[in-house]
Amino acid sequence: EAVFSPRAALVFKPSEDQAFRLTFNRAFSTPSSLNQFLDLASPIPDANAARLGYSLRIQGTGTTGFHFRQPDGSYLMRSPFTPDELGGPAQPVQANAALYWRAAVEVLRQAGAIDGATAAYLNSLSGDAVNAISSNYFHPSLGTGKLADLVLPDIEPIRESTSTTFEAGYRGVLGQRFLLAVDAWYSKRENLVTPLTISTPFVTLNPQETIAFLTQRFVSDRGMSPEQAQTQATLLACGATDGTCPRGLATIPLGVITSPEVNANGAQVLTTYFNVEDELDLYGLDLAATALLSESWSVSGTLSLVNEDMFETKRGEKVTLNAPKTKGSFSVAYRSLQNGFNAELRARYNDDFPVRSGVYNGTLCIGGTEPGAEDCVKSYTLLDLVAGYRLRMIPGASIQLSVQNLLDEDYRSFPGVPAIGRMALLRLKYEF
Repeated sequence: EAVFSPRAALVFKPSEDQAFRLTFNRAFSTPSSLNQFLDLASPIPDANAARLGYSLRIQGTGTTGFHFRQPDGSYLMRSPFTPDELGGPAQPVQANAALYWRAAVEVLRQAGAIDGATAAYLNSLSGDAVNAISSNYFHPSLGTGKLADLVLPDIEPIRESTSTTFEAGYRGVLGQRFLLAVDAWYSKRENLVTPLTISTPFVTLNPQETIAFLTQRFVSDRGMSPEQAQTQATLLACGATDGTCPRGLATIPLGVITSPEVNANGAQVLTTYFNVEDELDLYGLDLAATALLSESWSVSGTLSLVNEDMFETKRGEKVTLNAPKTKGSFSVAYRSLQNGFNAELRARYNDDFPVRSGVYNGTLCIGGTEPGAEDCVKSYTLLDLVAGYRLRMIPGASIQLSVQNLLDEDYRSFPGVPAIGRMALLRLKYEF
């Protein structure tokens, strides 16, 4: 659709080396071809889910988006346990975990949690379980709850995002030896396009109803006391009796919510883009200063601040900035026109920050529970060295050595990338 994108600036220069600036800008970003048409499969980063047969379907929104709720208010799911005679894992089926009771029992048996006799007995209960046990859902952002209570919003086709920014700045030279630049800004983001985000929840058995169902059957079929039956049922359903539910029948994902618009070729979790409906307010401050100590020596520093690195929307999603709230640098430089030698020693600091970007989720510091979630990017301080020399015997030739991360600190700048150590680059340059 048409987008109005005005820009205006007012600059006041009281002298040649002083300038004040006020700017207004309404920028827009049109959806990329990836936002609209990306369509590929990818392994799911969670090893347990991968072993069960789940993977990711990374798909753009196209012209129709994704609609999950059926006319009767129910949901569809795809399951790695759907047999070929019913269409296989790619076939959407009714979202009802109890229909796959036998599959959950087999997962426990193969994991060594139950023996063959127990598995046979539990399999004999499959028909009754369908009528007695409802389904739950698990979603990295929406959490866990009863499937009947799930309100999974449709994902509309990606549209333009806009940012309205006001900025006030100063740039000037003070006392002939001090250079200063200061910028304060405020930006309102509308229809922000998220990074690739896991968008469909898993379907599991309801743990409370599973415990109640098994307790009743153990009492009636095996003559256990109610206390013994409940303890045994809780262990089977949840793997623990302390009120937690770390593993068991009720923790096995038996399907993933889907839609016919999801171009899945199996039990695939939809990972896509969407526009954030909330208006997000960002504001920050940028500083840069250089002091000329002499004709050869100078010191410089930068500082960048932003108010937030994570926003929680009204729908409960956590949208990350994928950048730190605080970063800065400080350097000491030497440059001689007489001997042809120059050098700079620089320290760089980046604050820690969370990341959500496709399958790369550094979200543990904000309570992230996505499959494969890992630590947020940790803060780091690095020391860099640059040294150069102009070769007098060869006019126009110079040699330069650049060493990043001089102290060889292990750090990662983004989830999913390897730790980076020291990197040195030697360059010979000839100008003619």
